[in-house]
Amino acid sequence: MVAVVWWKHTGVLTYRRVMIRVLVILQHCSEILLGFLLPYGLIISSYVCILRRIRKTRFRRHIRSEKLILVIVIAFGLTWLPFHTMNMVEIAVTFLPNGSYAKARLDLICFSFRGFSSTITFVSSCINPVLYTFAGKSYIKREGIAFMARLFEGSRMESKQKNRQNQKNQDEEKKEEADY
Repeated sequence: MVAVVWWKHTGVLTYRRVMIRVLVILQHCSEILLGFLLPYGLIISSYVCILRRIRKTRFRRHIRSEKLILVIVIAFGLTWLPFHTMNMVEIAVTFLPNGSYAKARLDLICFSFRGFSSTITFVSSCINPVLYTFAGKSYIKREGIAFMARLFEGSRMESKQKNRQNQKNQDEEKKEEADY
């Protein structure tokens, strides 16, 4: 009826629908990239650096630390993955033709599981402090508070050695310049 009465304006309605589809796709792709893949990559790379540092130190409980780090990384992935899976399903829905059985089915799946996936995502905010608390208590009971000092002791000594080496290199360069 709209196309018959206002035939000049049908292009505007089609353009708006296309723009809404494009914006939905951009929003969900941005959420997946900036809200999941990038943070997950940063978390993994940060914890890999921490694991390397722990293995270099003489920290007795490094196996337990490795398990804690593994649990933290897996927990982040498992709690955020359902939410971003729903985003991918919504992206797939935008490509399907209106009125198709697949679109109706995927819309039902999105409607049914969006609340669950959002709830699991919010749980992610609570898991890390709980894990750190339980792990920290066991370390403090066994090792005392000094375990943190021993953990970071290696990095302090490494930086002192690097500073000394840099100073030594600068002194040698000054001597060479003075000789010429």
